[in-house]
Amino acid sequence: MKSNAISKDVPSLQQSLDRASARIAPTWPLDRFIAVNPLWGFTDMPLQQAASVLAGLCGSRMLMPRSWYKARCDDGTFGATDIEAAIDERGERISTQAVEAIADADDPAPSVRARFVDVMDAHRNLTTQPSWRDFVVQNISQHCATHFDNGQSQAPAPKTQGLYAAWRDHAIIDRGAGLLMGLSNLREIAKQLPQHPELAIALALAELDVEPLDQEAYLASLLLDVGGWAAWCAYLRWQSRLAQSDDDNIVELLAIRLAWEWLLFRAAEPKVLAHWRNAKVAWTKNEGTKAGAQDKDWILQRAVEIAYQKRVARAFLEGNAESSPQRPSLQAVFCIDVRSEVFRRHLEAQSAQIETRGFAGFFGVLLDWQSEDG
Repeated sequence: MKSNAISKDVPSLQQSLDRASARIAPTWPLDRFIAVNPLWGFTDMPLQQAASVLAGLCGSRMLMPRSWYKARCDDGTFGATDIEAAIDERGERISTQAVEAIADADDPAPSVRARFVDVMDAHRNLTTQPSWRDFVVQNISQHCATHFDNGQSQAPAPKTQGLYAAWRDHAIIDRGAGLLMGLSNLREIAKQLPQHPELAIALALAELDVEPLDQEAYLASLLLDVGGWAAWCAYLRWQSRLAQSDDDNIVELLAIRLAWEWLLFRAAEPKVLAHWRNAKVAWTKNEGTKAGAQDKDWILQRAVEIAYQKRVARAFLEGNAESSPQRPSLQAVFCIDVRSEVFRRHLEAQSAQIETRGFAGFFGVLLDWQSEDG
């Protein structure tokens, strides 16, 4: 049985859809924008595991290049004592010299789960031909921009259909893939797509032969491929569920992205199909190597953090040793948010005895307050 970096059980298709969609952090519109941790959907994992999973899904990296750690070590930002402390925290049996040697080595080659567009691109001359992945992302982005237009366009498209149904109707008549990418039969293939997005997802997964244990990771990687629009759809679902309802735009977006995989699969040459089979075998084979490729790099990262924390602690002690300024009559703490600036500025303008401070509330840092009289 295959292993899976995200879940170990054998899920149903609906469970895979739900879990893949939940991996996408929502993004708020600009007029109500708030900071959202992009790893919101991975908070059920330790950071190092989340980093490994994301590296495999979309090539995202959470560590600096090894050359950066080498430079920080050379300039004294951190040193052997910090590395020793990081080793002790992890309970590792490794010398500081061995960790320092990691910083001198080349970064491990990235190992990303190949999607079908990646397999198609592997058989194209990308120096003279456009990338299928770029074409698909552009196609979906333009469709989403039209569908989710909120009055910006001078000639908005009618919104009588859902996101997927509108895309399917357009795909049947769109000549873009034939003119730009050289596949003129995609319009005929598109006619075979089911009209319901979840039926399209089921059809595509079956014909692409993606096993149940691989479906969640595969679907999540497709959403991350159109991450900006996926985040917007995640926001729509978030808002809808706050109102005790639901929104399936993220599922319809996933159906569109997966439909592109299926369209290209149906149009592909036999040699490409053989490459796809090999790519799916590599998904599982590379899981363990991805997780271990940068395992010791996290010691370097932790050493940098330990060195920074020591500098901050020293600065606090030095600050406490200085004479304190006159205590303000009122001190108010606000979130470090552009919307707070107006309140802070006007509040402080009322009196020199009023002081405001900023705190990163959205970081989720626990804060305990105790009055002076106990």
